[in-house]
This record gives sequence, C-alpha cells and structure tokens, in this order.
Amino acid sequence: IKALYDGDMPLEFPENEIRPWINIRHLVEAGRYGGWALTDGKAVRSYALCAKAERSVLVDYLASPDPWKNQGYGSLLLAKLRSVVADADRLLIESEDPDVLCGAEAEMARRRLGFYARNGFPETSVRVCLYHVEFRILSSEKGPERDANARSGMDMLYRAILPAALRPLIVRFHD
Repeated sequence: IKALYDGDMPLEFPENEIRPWINIRHLVEAGRYGGWALTDGKAVRSYALCAKAERSVLVDYLASPDPWKNQGYGSLLLAKLRSVVADADRLLIESEDPDVLCGAEAEMARRRLGFYARNGFPETSVRVCLYHVEFRILSSEKGPERDANARSGMDMLYRAILPAALRPLIVRFHD
C-alpha cells in the first residue's frame, strides 16, 4: 500500500483526494483498510484500496496505472474483489456527481459512472457531500433494501474511518 501511495496514487488522484498516509496506516493497523493489486509478477496492472466496517466495504481508490488503462484490468479487479471480500454484504463506491461539475471533469465523472454500472455497481439514491465534494453512492448489492443498506453502510464506514470530531464538519448526507 505504501509503494502505491508514494508511487502511482499521486499520478492518478488529485492531491486533495488522497488521504494522509498516517490515516491510511492507522486504518491498516486497526484492520479496517486493505489493498489488492493485479500484477503480471512485475508491474501493477490495477489496484484497489478499500475500507471496511462490519459487512460493508468501500472501494476507496481504484486505478490502473499507465500504460494499463482501458485494457480491462479495473473491471477484472472489481470482479475479483467480490470474491476476496465475500464476507461483505455490499461493496460501495463514492463517485463524483457529474451534475455539479463542468466540462471535462463532468464528462470524466459520467464515464466513471458508466464504467461502474457496467461492472455491477449501479447508482443508489444515496448522495453525500464529503469534504465539500458531491458524491453519488454506488452499490454492488441487489434487492429492495439496497438504498437503505447503502446509506447505513456508508454511515458505518465514515464512522470507522473518519475521526468523530470531524465527521459532522465534513460529511453531509442528502436525504
């Protein structure tokens, strides 16, 4: 995880979206955070860093480094994650809301939503503002309780991974 954090993550994610290393390390040590990667034995083709709380798993970061983008490795990793975290009831994803973005950023957010939907993560009705960024919540779970479970799962995840004193200041669900 540290090698990805120092190496590829700054290339793949805006600086303001990357958790401080001390936070990730603490969550790993507490057993609430883990990382998975697809490799060819040498190069990482795709990776995911995930947080967990009870029976919910948040795919916190998912990326395929250059030159492996758009070759199916992200889809393959999402499929494998389902079996790796088989004890979870749901995998959840925060994806930026394209309706509050402009231009190329909005188009990229729409493309991400399409990618996740094609890979079994359609949108729920849950919306959240986290650190002043608007997100749509996606879930792998099916069934009539899907939206309610996504909302409670995200609430549990935020309680597990964010400091209690900060949560009221940085997390706002749109109910």
